Amino acid sequence: MATHPSNATSAMLTSSLLTKSFLMHSFLDGVVDEDGHPCPPSSSSTRHPIPRLSLPEARQRALVYRRNNMQLTQRQRQAKRRRLWQRAQLPTGEYVWVRTATFVNAHGNRDDTFLVAMAAAAQSNPSKQQLSQATTPATLHSKESLDEMLHRKNAASFGYIVKQNKETGDLAWSRASLPGRQHLEDIDEDLTDEGGHEVDVEGTMALPFTAKKTWFVKRIKQLVTLRVDSMFAIRVRRQFIFEDSVKLLQHSIVAGRIREYMHISFEGEEGLDAGGILREWYLLVCHEVFSATLGLFSTTHAENQSYWINPASALSMGPRHLEYFRFVGHLLGRGIQEGLVLNAYLSLPLLKHILGVPISFSDLEYLDQDLYKSCVYVRDHTGMDALSLTFSMMGNHGEEIDLKPNGRHIDVTDANKLEYLSLVLEYKMLGSIAPQLKELLLGLYEVIPRSMLSVFDYQELEFFMCGLPNISVPDWRKNTTVRFFRDHSDQQHEVLEWFWAVVEGFNDVERGRLLQFATGSSRLPVEGFKGLTSSGGQIYPFSIQMVDRGPPPAGMCPKAHTCFNRYIYIYIYIMFRNMSGLR
Repeated sequence: MATHPSNATSAMLTSSLLTKSFLMHSFLDGVVDEDGHPCPPSSSSTRHPIPRLSLPEARQRALVYRRNNMQLTQRQRQAKRRRLWQRAQLPTGEYVWVRTATFVNAHGNRDDTFLVAMAAAAQSNPSKQQLSQATTPATLHSKESLDEMLHRKNAASFGYIVKQNKETGDLAWSRASLPGRQHLEDIDEDLTDEGGHEVDVEGTMALPFTAKKTWFVKRIKQLVTLRVDSMFAIRVRRQFIFEDSVKLLQHSIVAGRIREYMHISFEGEEGLDAGGILREWYLLVCHEVFSATLGLFSTTHAENQSYWINPASALSMGPRHLEYFRFVGHLLGRGIQEGLVLNAYLSLPLLKHILGVPISFSDLEYLDQDLYKSCVYVRDHTGMDALSLTFSMMGNHGEEIDLKPNGRHIDVTDANKLEYLSLVLEYKMLGSIAPQLKELLLGLYEVIPRSMLSVFDYQELEFFMCGLPNISVPDWRKNTTVRFFRDHSDQQHEVLEWFWAVVEGFNDVERGRLLQFATGSSRLPVEGFKGLTSSGGQIYPFSIQMVDRGPPPAGMCPKAHTCFNRYIYIYIYIMFRNMSGLR
């Protein structure tokens, strides 16, 4: 259900006050994660006193926060959390990932609302004996009460780091340390450029995006060969553009020409590539790479449609699928190097993998909303025996996959459900796509060193790669099916033209809202409107159904069915000024 603009604006302003945070250079303890779950404090927490709240005040503030957070779109929540993990420099000069501190309230003080609110909730639950003893905020800092809180609300505050072995390229999954408990394996060692010089990550990340982009482009120019010296020319057949591009880009790596600018031509076609042909080539190749036909990527089951690695890519592409993922890495790197715009959106977890940012439990929301909601239910409720869950998951083709040895025969209980959720997260984020992700990252880093990408957060990287999203109204009209009421009356055609006139007058944000109202997603697949599909993968074009006007006021409002047919119902005799209210 759409949020009224004034309410959405209010929610964003309120949320921004609650979510301003500061980086824990001294590894402050007693932090809260993006979902309001606490991280256990260490003994050092006494050095940083936290202002205390009364339990009624804590309950009220927690309620306000959760209500505002529910009003945010998935995109807004993504933006709110983009600084959740940041790099901090140790006294030795090395960098580690740390979680930012608790939310800062309007007075600039650290706010531990959630710690207090969770203790208050526990007081009303007699089964939680240890938590029921937390009658004062001071007991929140006892090891027992915090452990119980983590058991009740899941260790969702923990982040998980995916590290790539420099020699083999293999990927390893490990839990990020808690603040103040960093280990040697937490150190990010890949922050030097190809000349062996350390990248000033902390200083560069503090720059505004425009200045950061300028810094990045200058560093790219230092890596690549000048156009006047040499260019890597490739000639492709338009009908075999993917196959030819894979072969020729691989040749650029072998020949040591990966840092040369590209010059593209199409076989049998005349044309001078001053950038336009290169952009067309990149658009066409990306269209192939992210198409459902090729099967390298699949769309996420989330509010904002984006692309995630297809775990079953080997079934559709055969034994060469890993070679193709290495090519995709080269292609993405080439796009960044050449300043080309990617016409597909990578999912949030994939952007995090590219940057090496720790994965959090809430990131599951951006891959599969239904699975995330199910996991949240498991996290927040007891009585797991009634759900008959085991340590296994269903694969893409109905096969049962063990999350641990003999997992299909191990029941999920209240005692082991945190381990189960952790294994689900690991499988979805890495285990199911590790070979493909390994090749993609190796290919990308061969073109653009990770140390240079590390200055961006994931939203900045997406903006750099994809630019601003655009929704083409001509493409929308061309790929829309219209079903008229009874006959093709002039009144129905007039109302239909009113609809398109309103859409033409919308900006991209408003068009995205209308698209989300009608289809459930504010983004389009790479094929445009002709690529709209149902949740089962079947093609369903955007459809408009003309119907009789109902009783006002509800009977004059457009309605939509987003589940299967992506219909938008428009009532005839509707006034143009009322239709303008779609925005």
